[in-house]
Amino acid sequence: MRNLDKILNERKDINGYLITEKTEESFQLFFVKDRLETIRKTNVLDQKVMVYVSHDDFLGSFEFSVLASDTKASLAKKLDQAVYTAKLINNKKFDLVKGEKSNHNLKSNISKYDFKELGYEIYNVSREAIKETGGDINALEIFINKNTEKVINSSGVNRKMQSYNIFVEAIPTWNGENESVELYEAISVSEFNKEALKEELVESLNNVRARYEAKKLDNLGKYDIVLTPSENSMLFSDISRILSYAALYQHFNFYNLGDMVSESKKDKINIKAKGSIKGSTNSRAFDQDGFLLTEKELVKDNKVVGFYGANKFAQYVGMDATGNLPCIEVKKGSLTDNELAKIKHIECVSFSGLQVDLISDYIGGEVRLGYLVENGERKPVTGFTISAKLSDVLNNIRLSNKDTVYRNYKGPKKVLLRNMNVL
Repeated sequence: MRNLDKILNERKDINGYLITEKTEESFQLFFVKDRLETIRKTNVLDQKVMVYVSHDDFLGSFEFSVLASDTKASLAKKLDQAVYTAKLINNKKFDLVKGEKSNHNLKSNISKYDFKELGYEIYNVSREAIKETGGDINALEIFINKNTEKVINSSGVNRKMQSYNIFVEAIPTWNGENESVELYEAISVSEFNKEALKEELVESLNNVRARYEAKKLDNLGKYDIVLTPSENSMLFSDISRILSYAALYQHFNFYNLGDMVSESKKDKINIKAKGSIKGSTNSRAFDQDGFLLTEKELVKDNKVVGFYGANKFAQYVGMDATGNLPCIEVKKGSLTDNELAKIKHIECVSFSGLQVDLISDYIGGEVRLGYLVENGERKPVTGFTISAKLSDVLNNIRLSNKDTVYRNYKGPKKVLLRNMNVL
């Protein structure tokens, strides 16, 4: 709805507002095996309004959606209801982000492509991967998106951000003599790199064949475990999340400034929370409040040196706002491929779900596919769980000397956790 901010400014019963507008223009291709089933173009607008109402010593808030079909009359009714509800919310008072008008374009080579041509090029990459491995992809869905986001508030913020991303969902399949095995693969990138995409699809197709050929472990017990990027992202994101102002204010913080997250001597843990990382689909110029994002160092040489967080919670805990930083960067370590190859270990590439719990000091999960690496051999294994005290494995962690980008994470491609229970 046009002039929404003007309508909100005319309301005397509102003490502040935040308007968020997200537009996604998407080109989508859906394949079943090598047959194109559907081509779809979409243009979706999602507009929300958060109103703030001061009452007693509190600042209540309530958010609602604005529809294309809304009229002035229907919007007035929604605002009346929002004001009523906000008066029932007893949040501690805080000031909205103050700012100005600014435009931000997150650089991406996707913007240079015709979306239809790019979609077919991604499909052709998948066929190359199939030909190279002898596997198959039962279903392939390709989404190429242009995203535009606007944030406007009653304190002068008026920001616009544009970004691009590719999302690929695939069902890699291996058809054996007696059965077929499938895995699920989701690839999300903000840059198109044909070689990297093919490499990831080839790896997925090789993994699904390995899943078909995988055997139960002959011996259970203690093993060194290697985690790959998706689980590394989860491990370090969980550590970072508990270093937020929100966790500090709500007394969920496990660490305080100066605490040690690890006693590791060989590879020390270093973590930064960042607004953007090249290649990450989580990158942002500003957060949901319109706060401009940079970076904040959280862990330096195993020691907690900082917290981070959005405007509201920063005021609640009396610290400088950093904004809600969506990405993390973990410094790579010293573990080489040659060194790792000499260590007997299980590399876990597919979990039913990794659990990381700092409070109960636990890390573990069920592994659907792993590779037992021993004496120069790499054998696919399945049907086991791993577990350990989180503090124990962090104290002896090894980080690879190669890094990668996965979703919100840039950091070591492989992480070695020593002496875990395998059951």
